[in-house]
Amino acid sequence: MFLITATTGAGVITTFDMQYVPEALIYYGATTQLTGLKVEVLGIQDGTILDLDAAGLTALGRHRIMGVTAGAYIIPLATGIIKGKSCRITITNSATQTPSFYGYGDGNYGDSYIITKKQTVLANSNTMFDSFHAMFFPNFATTDYATLTFSDTTEDKQGQLSQIMTYYDLFYISQMIQTTAQVQVDNCQSNINSIQVMVGTTQTAYMVYTRLAS
Repeated sequence: MFLITATTGAGVITTFDMQYVPEALIYYGATTQLTGLKVEVLGIQDGTILDLDAAGLTALGRHRIMGVTAGAYIIPLATGIIKGKSCRITITNSATQTPSFYGYGDGNYGDSYIITKKQTVLANSNTMFDSFHAMFFPNFATTDYATLTFSDTTEDKQGQLSQIMTYYDLFYISQMIQTTAQVQVDNCQSNINSIQVMVGTTQTAYMVYTRLAS
């Protein structure tokens, strides 16, 4: 469903309210990636479920998408349409362009928000993350690496398996599930318990996880 067209101009902010939380936002015509996109659920216990910059929007907006229209991105917000919850969407444009925004839902109602947040990865610190559906690392260097610890799904519980993955491992594996290759860890099957990241330079990562709507 068409929602709104963003006002043109770098740094120009467009805000609009919705009477429900859509499953996803789709926007077209962003030849230059938006400077920012924020979604706030207007409830005492809900709050902000998305607040991303350009790098985060590109990473999330191409995750698990095969076939990409130039300047188009899909931003997941919930496991289905969440009724009875108002939300406010704030768009910060980045250029002389007028991207169009649409709300998407597959006809099912959801009970959880899909939250994407920035996370700081400290240099040379073996930073650990767990309880995530996906992690994105837009600034990963070719010398950085991650240690993934997988769930033990064997019948006789032989123990958890850990595997070290380099920049190239994470980058090329992503092409199995999407057109746009990027450094990411996909955990939508919930088979990864945790990830420890070793980077040479402090950088921003992006974590995706779910939280029940209040």
